[in-house]
Amino acid sequence: MALKQLNIGDRASGVFLLRSFQEKISRIGSSYWEFELVDKSGRMLCRWFQPTLPPPETTPLAVQAELVVEVWNERKVGKITSLEFLPNEKVDWNKLIPVSKRSKDELIADLISRVTQIQDVHYHRLWQELLQDKSWLERYAEAPAGKLWHHTYRSGLLEHSLCVADLCAVAAKNHPIADADLLLCGALLHDVGKIWELSSTPAADYTEMGRMLGHIFIGANFVSKKMEAISDFPLRHKIRLLHLILSHQGEHVKGSPIIPASIEAKILHYADELDAHTEAFEHIITNEADGEKLFTSYIPLANAFLYLGDRPDRLFKEDNSTQENENPDNKKD
Repeated sequence: MALKQLNIGDRASGVFLLRSFQEKISRIGSSYWEFELVDKSGRMLCRWFQPTLPPPETTPLAVQAELVVEVWNERKVGKITSLEFLPNEKVDWNKLIPVSKRSKDELIADLISRVTQIQDVHYHRLWQELLQDKSWLERYAEAPAGKLWHHTYRSGLLEHSLCVADLCAVAAKNHPIADADLLLCGALLHDVGKIWELSSTPAADYTEMGRMLGHIFIGANFVSKKMEAISDFPLRHKIRLLHLILSHQGEHVKGSPIIPASIEAKILHYADELDAHTEAFEHIITNEADGEKLFTSYIPLANAFLYLGDRPDRLFKEDNSTQENENPDNKKD
């Protein structure tokens, strides 16, 4: 059974990806392991209280594990009953790690369809150069968009970029002063540096380049070189597109070296934020909804306990009962 489908009390066994490993000491002084297990459906925090193996030298790695689901700190966690390390080279990661709901071929076809809509001759030439680079296109179509927060799965980067492009297109339609072609290019390329910032197999994690330089600089540098390689590419076009990439995080504190200074940059920033946060919330809510809780556990990146939705059959009864007890007209003599 997939991790996402497990409920309290369920038992499961299978091959998973082990990541985010920590060796901890319990309140009674015994050593235990805390780590995440990952499969195609998502991830689950797990604890192993009597490990019979030496700590792993590196992560992520594939494991054969057995677990039972229990509640800890108001969230579902896996209590490990058995675990065995597996050789990574013998694992088919495509069957194990999370991937986009849309196939890679479908996403690439969607990307090419968007590019054909670009009217500006210079930005169209840029995309002709990009699409001819088959090695880059493959990496772009397979890369995740993040490690832990949003679109943290294979092909998540392209899926996210296309969704941002959809939001930008709506804004451009409602605000014709915005350059739709520039917005489309910015939406599709704003996170392109994540191809090199994050590794994609077997799990998304920061590379040395990613830690040292960050995806904004990496992406702007990549796109700048591509534009420089095109003869007679206008400087103004280059500056406007690079501004979108460099400012898309919106604030210095979030990593942008500059603040959005064009209407296209402002639209892109909010479209990026909207899609990223919405997908992250959707993933968290879906994983934590169990039919009982009204709120998730505390999510540091959201700075909130996320609302899981009303339970009318339970809430309204409680509310009505409270109102009846508090209403003096309902009291009997």
